[in-house]
Amino acid sequence: MTDNPYFPYQKVADYTTIPDAETLLKKIVDYLLDFPMKGYTPPSDTSTPRSRLSRLLYYDAPHPLAQPLPTPAQKISMVFDPESPDVPPDKDKGYRVYPMIYPIQAESMGRTSLKIFMGYAKPVSPMRVEQSVMFEVLSNTALEGNQATTSLSRTYQICVEIVRALNGVNMEGVGGFYFDRRQLTDCGLEPIADKSQNVGYRLTMGLTFMGSEDETSCGC
Repeated sequence: MTDNPYFPYQKVADYTTIPDAETLLKKIVDYLLDFPMKGYTPPSDTSTPRSRLSRLLYYDAPHPLAQPLPTPAQKISMVFDPESPDVPPDKDKGYRVYPMIYPIQAESMGRTSLKIFMGYAKPVSPMRVEQSVMFEVLSNTALEGNQATTSLSRTYQICVEIVRALNGVNMEGVGGFYFDRRQLTDCGLEPIADKSQNVGYRLTMGLTFMGSEDETSCGC
């Protein structure tokens, strides 16, 4: 049949097709930056992990949590645009959120950055895949400990806020996030540094993909 997506062959086993995996990075970025949605307005105080995360990424000065919540336009300006890699909307702030594996280039100013990308995929069964998601947080050494609060490490707090915001969350059938080495041994948090002036942490979380494009079902 010409409407068979596997023509001229037949799919003889209903194995997982990892449904919606390609949309995951955008969903994570949109969720973590906490954009307004129909019927939803992000809280302006610091009562939620995402409200704190946006401030920690956007403001470099001490007491970032005492600053106002970044506007949607300010949040969008932090996200890397591959069509304008050298011309960020806010030249003073520069890009700070990279939904990809992005090499650190020479920096003319200190800033905090968050890279999000897909890591190791562990096929557990024909219908189940445990997928790691990587978060690399780096900050200039001059900014890492300048918060003037009891949270002495800016990058460590950012990682903690990401875990708080994602752990146990299911993104519209994509899968439930977890921070559990029993489900995926890659999960964890480790210190990292680049060859420049930046230090930080690499956070690895996992989620479970199950089902196929014809009949999707996801779970932890």
